[in-house]
Amino acid sequence: MPKPEMKRVEVKCYSSSKSNIKCLLKLKEKEVAVPIEATSLRGTLRNIKITLLDPIDTINEEGKRITLSPGSPSTPGGRAKETEIWERSASIQSLNEVIDGVKTTQMQEISNTINNRNQIKELENIVNKLISFMSKKYPRILAKVFGGEYKTKWMNDEILGW
Repeated sequence: MPKPEMKRVEVKCYSSSKSNIKCLLKLKEKEVAVPIEATSLRGTLRNIKITLLDPIDTINEEGKRITLSPGSPSTPGGRAKETEIWERSASIQSLNEVIDGVKTTQMQEISNTINNRNQIKELENIVNKLISFMSKKYPRILAKVFGGEYKTKWMNDEILGW
């Protein structure tokens, strides 16, 4: 089992209230939002534990701006903060989250494929009806489109499949 490692990184924090503080942490080219506890200025997300070292600004219940610092009853604002991070190997919970995410993505892909196929079939039916209608009204229309000199008397409902 790998040992937890500690790093100092810069994060961007924001909050709309003391109960809603989040810090954006960049992990492998992807940013994740880590919820932060207002009293301790710490937060966890899966296998990451984050501790804010700098004070942050937020809004209290009365709508007034307050500054939270480690050990004080306050919250983060919108500035970059120095942070300590401890990483450890993935937990079973985080692996289950990944598996659920993959399953959800696969189901979305299947649903999208079915929807696309149905829409293509609808478009195909519309084009077939349009061709049939146009060829009955203007027998030489397809010949002009394809650059030939023939009439289209052979177009009918049986040939077009509807």
